[in-house]
Amino acid sequence: MASAVQKRQVKKMLISVTAPKKGMGQTITAINLGTMITKLIEEKILFVDINRHYKDIELYLSDTHITKGLDDFCSLYHSGLLSQEAFNFCVKNIDDHIEIMGACECFEMNPEEVEVLTQYIKNSHNMAVIDTISGNHALSKAFFKQSDILVVVINQMKNLIDSLSQHHVYRQHHDKIIFVLNKYIDKMQGNQVTYSFDQIQRDLKRQGFNRPVFTLDFDIELINECNDQAVLNFVMANSTSSYIKQLNDLAAYILKGGNDEEPLDKKTAEAPKKWFNIIPGCSRKTALMEE
Repeated sequence: MASAVQKRQVKKMLISVTAPKKGMGQTITAINLGTMITKLIEEKILFVDINRHYKDIELYLSDTHITKGLDDFCSLYHSGLLSQEAFNFCVKNIDDHIEIMGACECFEMNPEEVEVLTQYIKNSHNMAVIDTISGNHALSKAFFKQSDILVVVINQMKNLIDSLSQHHVYRQHHDKIIFVLNKYIDKMQGNQVTYSFDQIQRDLKRQGFNRPVFTLDFDIELINECNDQAVLNFVMANSTSSYIKQLNDLAAYILKGGNDEEPLDKKTAEAPKKWFNIIPGCSRKTALMEE
């Protein structure tokens, strides 16, 4: 049965995921968010990695050394051979519902090429998630400009929160930004974290960021799945953890275009119980659930 989101004909959307600095959990958040979106709308999603130095999307999602991606796109573009059919050969199929494009190794992309790329992406996919380069990188800025939603992954450090208004690119795209407070904890070993969610949201609003802030709780099971090279299993196994519920709320909000004026009905806000097939990188636990 098609979900309510699908019936409402979800518009094409390009989502960039970034962070003020490396080590915030940006890539895992991008993968989990994209996977949850595909479960809600039951459509294919494209993950694009633009960080040539780490290539985390390929590391987590690809089970072979065969690479397809931005180098292929740039080669076709510069040779004048780029077409929608040719573009499809730049995309690596992981599963019936997930495709990826690896980062450039040979080319340095410019804003014009990014604009052309994003148009081809939107022609071929309704949903795409760009795992950008954290910090203040020129290539990331080019993708921010073309994106519909900019997800910024942050933590609970007050000095980081206070510095966000100093990032010109965040001020420039404030109307696109959704902040995600990752690895959130309010208490540990009986000690309360003094810099609370309410304070963080208040500080962000003071800086001119008025959209709701979403939390993704610190979750040991997610860490274990990542260490087992089974990151997709965490979302695909339909866990009842608070993290999954929070991720579901974030994905549903994004699918409404970042508009919280109309309430979500139950069908729109809940992913199908069984949709994904087993794909490389998923642990035996998922296989047993599917059986």
